[in-house]
Amino acid sequence: MLGFSALAAGLFLMPALVMWTVSSATAGVTAKRFGARNVTAVSLVITGIGLALTSSGGRQPFYPVLILGLILTGVMGVAPALMTHASVSNYPEEQRSVGSAINGMAMRFGLAFGVAAYGTLLAVTYRRDLMPATAGLSPQEALDATQSIGSALTVAQRTDAAGLANAAKDAYAAGFQITLILAGIVLMVVAAIVWRWLPDRRDTGSDINVEVHHG
Repeated sequence: MLGFSALAAGLFLMPALVMWTVSSATAGVTAKRFGARNVTAVSLVITGIGLALTSSGGRQPFYPVLILGLILTGVMGVAPALMTHASVSNYPEEQRSVGSAINGMAMRFGLAFGVAAYGTLLAVTYRRDLMPATAGLSPQEALDATQSIGSALTVAQRTDAAGLANAAKDAYAAGFQITLILAGIVLMVVAAIVWRWLPDRRDTGSDINVEVHHG
């Protein structure tokens, strides 16, 4: 969408990955000082702000703002570490292996559900916004173009359809923006839930065994 190569896109995401690693590794220290509830809630709010900044600009982003958004998004690394510790530590010592397994399964289910839900939102928005640009195509070509942005670019190149490539990029950017904004709102709601119901246990933050999850 922004014209990056695969290598350039990977390098562009490095600030978020570095911040995720750093925030995960320091989660125990910050939780011990400020409380797991406070740190988790604040990290979710910061991540939500990061998603909003990342969504800004569409196909012509202001790159310093986009990079800042990616860095703030990486703060999300705090939450899995602290939530894993909070859930597993509530089990008796002899059952913590079971608790760890249940927690791991719940996290993977949550990731799969999130990918499915947000991916569906992106796909539906993309298809809706692109439909007007497919008016001059055959039914099969129109169907192919609305399946994904890659398919749309292929159809545009094959049929020389005027404006289809740009329309596909605009539709994908719009869908991506809506998806990120909704994800940010969801994180704000989760932060409020964490703030309200997660016990504030500052005395247990130092023994967190951090498992870094790159999502």
